[in-house]
Amino acid sequence: MQPQFGLLLLCAIAMVPGHLMAQADSLFSFHSNAWMNLHHILWSRGEGAPLLADMQEAERKAWAAGIEFYAPYSKRNLIFDDELITIKEALRTAEGKTSLDGLTIDSGVRATLERLMPIYRKYWWPAHDKSNRDWIAAVRPLLDRYGAALNTAITRVYDVSAPDNPVPVDVCVRAHPNGAYETGPETHVVISSVGSDYRDTLPSRCCFMNDRMHGVVCSRKPSLQRPTSKVLPYRRNYLTPSSFLRPANSLGAS
Repeated sequence: MQPQFGLLLLCAIAMVPGHLMAQADSLFSFHSNAWMNLHHILWSRGEGAPLLADMQEAERKAWAAGIEFYAPYSKRNLIFDDELITIKEALRTAEGKTSLDGLTIDSGVRATLERLMPIYRKYWWPAHDKSNRDWIAAVRPLLDRYGAALNTAITRVYDVSAPDNPVPVDVCVRAHPNGAYETGPETHVVISSVGSDYRDTLPSRCCFMNDRMHGVVCSRKPSLQRPTSKVLPYRRNYLTPSSFLRPANSLGAS
C-alpha cells in the first residue's frame, strides 16, 4: 500500500465524528462473483486453484487446458488491455447465472469459462466465496466508521467531486499482481481477499477508497496525468498531489 495513503487515512480518522454512520452501501457495492473469480484465476495461470489429488483425470486435463488457453491473456495488462476490460465488464453482469449466454465476449473465452465452472464450483469456489465474504464483512464496519471522512479527504486532495453512485467492487481470491486494480468507463474495482497487504491492517483494508477516485481523477484532472507513455500498474499513471506528502497532522487544515 502507498505510504501517502496511510497518512491520509490517519487524517481521516482524526476528523471522523465519535458516532458511527453507515457509509458502506452509499460508497461501494460489494460482490463475490464466481465468474469473475474464475476469470482472474485463469489469467493468473491457476494461482489460488492448484490441481488436487482427488480430481478426476478428465477434470485435471480440462483445467490444465483452460489455463493453457488463457496463457496469451495472462501476458496482457488487466488495466490497459481493451479486451480484458471488456471481459471483466461483461462478467459483472453474469453474477449468479449458470451460463454466459448473451455476453459479447470472445467465444473461446466464453466456452472455456463455461466448461471449467462446474470444476471450479466443485473444488474451490465454496472456500473462495467464504474468503471473499469474510473480507467484505471485515471491511464494512471500517467503511461505516471512516468512509465519509476518507471520501471527503480524498476528494479535497485531488480537488474533484466524488462519484454519485456506489462504486462496484468485486472481491476475488486473485486480482492484479499488486492486489487490486480498477478500470472504466464506469469505475469498477477488483481487489484480492487473500493477499496479506489487503487483510492485516485498517489502512490496507480501506486502500480501495483511493481506487474509487482513479477514474474521476484521470478524466477530470488532465494536469495530473504523467507526461510519459510508460504503463504504471495499479495507479493508472497519474501524479500524486503534493498534499499527500504533508505530515499527517497537517492534512486536516487547509
